[in-house]
Parts: sequence; C-alpha cells; structure tokens
Amino acid sequence: MIRNIISAAKNLIAQSAPPSKTTWGRGFYNQRSFVTGLATEDHFPWTTEGYPIFIKKIYVPDAIPKGILVCAHGSWENGNVFRMPTEKGLDFLSLDHTKSLTNFFAAQGYLVYVLNFLGPRVNSRYVINKYGKNYTPTPFDEISFQKIVNDLAPTALNYIAKNDPGLPIFWLGHSLGGLAIYAYLATHCDERIRAAVTLGSPVQLSKDQLFIFSLAMAGLFYKLTGLERMQPVQLLSEHAVTATKIVKIIPDSLLKQAPVWNFENTTPDILRLFIEKGTEGIPPEVFYFLVNMALTHQFTSLPLEGIRGLNLPHALSWLFGQKKIPLVKGKEPKVDYGACLCSAKTPILAFYGEEDKVASESSIRPLKNMLPCADVEFAGVPKAGHCDLVFGKNAKEKVWQPALEFMERLREGVIIQP
Repeated sequence: MIRNIISAAKNLIAQSAPPSKTTWGRGFYNQRSFVTGLATEDHFPWTTEGYPIFIKKIYVPDAIPKGILVCAHGSWENGNVFRMPTEKGLDFLSLDHTKSLTNFFAAQGYLVYVLNFLGPRVNSRYVINKYGKNYTPTPFDEISFQKIVNDLAPTALNYIAKNDPGLPIFWLGHSLGGLAIYAYLATHCDERIRAAVTLGSPVQLSKDQLFIFSLAMAGLFYKLTGLERMQPVQLLSEHAVTATKIVKIIPDSLLKQAPVWNFENTTPDILRLFIEKGTEGIPPEVFYFLVNMALTHQFTSLPLEGIRGLNLPHALSWLFGQKKIPLVKGKEPKVDYGACLCSAKTPILAFYGEEDKVASESSIRPLKNMLPCADVEFAGVPKAGHCDLVFGKNAKEKVWQPALEFMERLREGVIIQP
C-alpha cells in the first residue's frame, strides 16, 4: 500500500516538473477535431545557443500535404495571433472551424507550423498546460533580432524540414516576422524556401509616421538618460501578462485606439481576445532594433552596445533633418540587410493595410528596389490596420485567399517526396 502511494506520488511529481532538455523536440497529438479533421502537435526544438522554440503544428492527418507553411509572429505578439478567429463566438484554439488563418491553410492541405519565439508568457502558456509548471529557459533580455535571424529561425527551419522532408516551405510573417524572413534571405542561402508572404512588414521606418516617431523618441530619451528599465514601453513589456488582465474594463472606444496593434476592422470581442491571448512583451534589444530603424531610416541591425553610443547631438541632428546618425560600433558587426537583399531571388508577396499606422505603404514599397533579382508583388488591403491583416473582418477574402493562390501558383511543378 505504501509502495503504491510512493509510486503514485513520484509519477505526479514527474508529470508536473518542467521537461529536461533531452525530452524537448518530441511531437505529440495535442488536440483533434472530428468536425474539420484537423489535429495539432507541440514541438520544442533547441537552438545551437541552447534556447527552445515553442512550435505548434496544425494539419490534416493521413492526408498528402501540399507543402509547409511557417507562421512567424510580430513584436508584442505570440503565435496565437494566427489562431485568432475573424468572427466572435469562436474559440481561438478550436480546430472545429476554418475561420482562423492557421485552420484555413491547414484545411487547404498545408502543414502549418506556428512559431513562438521566446517570451515570458509564451513559455508559460505552452508548457504549463502539459506539465503543470512554468518554464522560462533564458532571460528575456537576451533575445535580439540578430538571434532570431541567425539562431532561432534557422533552427526552426532545419527542424521543420527534417520533420517533414521533401516539401516546399513557405514563410508567412506578420510585422517583425516578415522582417525576420527578409533578413534571413539577405544573409542565408536557403533554397528550401519556395516563397514568402509578409503582412505589414516595413523595410523603412520614417519619422514622418507619428506613432513611429513618438516611439523612437521615447526610446531614445530613456536610453540617453540611462533610465531604460523605467520607460513605459519596457515596463509594459515586462508586465504584459498583468497589463492585459485589465482589458475587460477598458471601453471599446479606447481599446480600438491601441497604436501598437492598430485595429481598424475587427469586432471588440476579437480585439479583447487578441490582447488577452495573443499579446506578448517585447525584448529590449528587439525594441531598440526597431528604434534604430526609425532613427537611421535603414533596414540594418545594430547590437545594443551601438545603441548606447547615441548622444544628444546625434538625436538633435536626426530630429532636424539628418537621415543617418553615426553610431558607435558594438562587438558584433553591423549588417545592412537592405543592401544584402540585392542577391536574394525568393518570390515575395507583401501585404499592407491601407490604414496601417505602424507599417504604411510607403514603408513597404522600397522592398521592390531592394530585391532586383526577385519577383516582388504588393497587395493593399482596404479598411485594414496593422493586426487586421491577420484576423480582420475581410482578412480571409483580401489576405488568406490571395496568399493561398500565390503559394499554389509557385507550388506547381514541385515534386513531393513520399
């Protein structure tokens, strides 16, 4: 009797403990729908630098797949942005409908892999449901745009290609997720990627955009004064979980004005669901990468040490018209992704919201000149803000379907290995 009690206690402890490094990377059935035939798996590959990536796979079991669709979220988001329904009353995690981006493409025959790059809330959400305990593998401050491009993205792509070999890979990125594939194509020669679809992913941020201007100036002010940890954006990022809990008491009129996500064409119910389930804190180094893009008006990387080289004269010269600012070099070399894109040949379909205040049409159009060797197409979406490109009322008609047709066109002639 005592032995049975001890054995049961050990099993309970083992189930609640965070998984060891050796157990990560295994896939398993997480959910299955008998309505649509869709199923999900969780995958946890480790990067070369020792970070796990949380990946959700959505697909139709026992069906011959057309290809792989990798979905990469933007800043201040996690992968749940792609699982948001376009209509109220539908569970964003449910597989019983095709009114979310992931379910739509999975039902069309694609293996959909939703990436969740490191963040304090992503780790809790994807691990606590399986093991009953939070798991945070690395400090939030260590994540940077360079790590996403050179470590997290390659690891995810290699793992996915190995898990489902012989299939054409398509990358779909929202905001920063699109910037990541631009930078990846600029610095990596990867013929496995057949094409990329980007939603609101700018290659130039301008001070003419009021929101970007205010964000950059606020970040610069707190950097110059040495009060980075006290700036509102950073505090909101570090306490994103707590902050989103107050969304239920915020009036609809104020909720719609959230400039970070720029909602223009969705219902208040979907808005609240996204902020409660799909938002995430932004790592400091990723935030300052975006600040640097706004300050220099260039698509370049810059290590945090270089950002610290900013001073008041530099800020004033930028404010009064100078487009480029001399920055102190950091330990890592600066990479001009815009210039490096000139040799990339991967076809790209870039969507932009006609009412997007974060990534305007003028901030996306320069991509054509940066990619002289590639087929680049643009598609404007009416009544769409920044996040509406993913789950707005007209997203299925104006974004998902055109993206599917673009992928199907490029998929023709591809021999799928058994």
